[in-house]
Formats: sequence, C-alpha cells, structure tokens
Amino acid sequence: MTFSDQDMRDAFDKEREQTLRAEVVESFQGRQRWLVLVVWIAAPVIFGVSVWAAVRFFQTDHADVRNLVLFATIFMWASVGVGLLKSWYYSRLDRNAILRELKRLELRLGQAE
Repeated sequence: MTFSDQDMRDAFDKEREQTLRAEVVESFQGRQRWLVLVVWIAAPVIFGVSVWAAVRFFQTDHADVRNLVLFATIFMWASVGVGLLKSWYYSRLDRNAILRELKRLELRLGQAE
C-alpha cells in the first residue's frame, strides 16, 4: 500500500478537523443521501404532529377521556419517533467520524512500514 505526501498531509492536518456543519453537509453526499433526506424531511413533520397533538390535548374537554388518551398517545409516539430519527442520524455522523479516524490510523501504520 503506497501513500502520497498529499495523503499524509491530509490525514494528519489538525486544521482539517470537521465541524458539525461540515459533517452534516457530507452526510448528504454519501450513498445513503436519500435516507438522510427522508429523515431531514420526516423529523420536522413528525415534530409538527407532536405539537398539534399537544395543543389538541390541552384544548380537549377534560370530560372527554377518549380524546385525551388519543392525543396523549399521538404526542408520545410522535415524540419518540423524532427522538429515534435524531438518534439514528447522529449515529450515522459518528460512524463516519470513526471511519475517518480508522483511515488515518491505516495511513499512519502504512507510513511506519
């Protein structure tokens, strides 16, 4: 395995550390960009459903227990859904960061040989 001088500079340049904004932009360029796009569209929509359910919950007459339970359940599941989408997305960002560090380690090991 051979590495050019530019590969070495790119691997060990501390100023090339990616910011969160750069990682997010990079996530839209990978193989699963369609899935990232779906998450970025679905999360605000599901959050909107959650807010709608919370508002409807507080507008419902307290004697109407059926609707209270319905809106509380919708709010709960929508909130859980947003949390799951965000957790998945940030795990993808962490995965990419780990892969970058493994490539740096591979370059360093290749340089030592």
